[in-house]
Amino acid sequence: MNVLGLGRTGGADVLVNNATSIGHARPATSLEATPADHALAMQVNLQAPLALVRAFLPAMRSRGRGSIVNVLSTAGFDGG
Repeated sequence: MNVLGLGRTGGADVLVNNATSIGHARPATSLEATPADHALAMQVNLQAPLALVRAFLPAMRSRGRGSIVNVLSTAGFDGG
């Protein structure tokens, strides 16, 4: 069994990645954001969803079913 409990529950049918971080909940432009702000944004917006997909996908594939939904926003197009 793993930390997600997939072995105990028989697997998951749906994974929804729906989280975001844009600099510790304070508005910042690209010039104002710190390297830590950028690192947090990359962890939450890119690395965490990828890690979850990698954790859930093998069980979904072995069961022959499952859906993964990655929720994004258009905020990246605003150029803040």
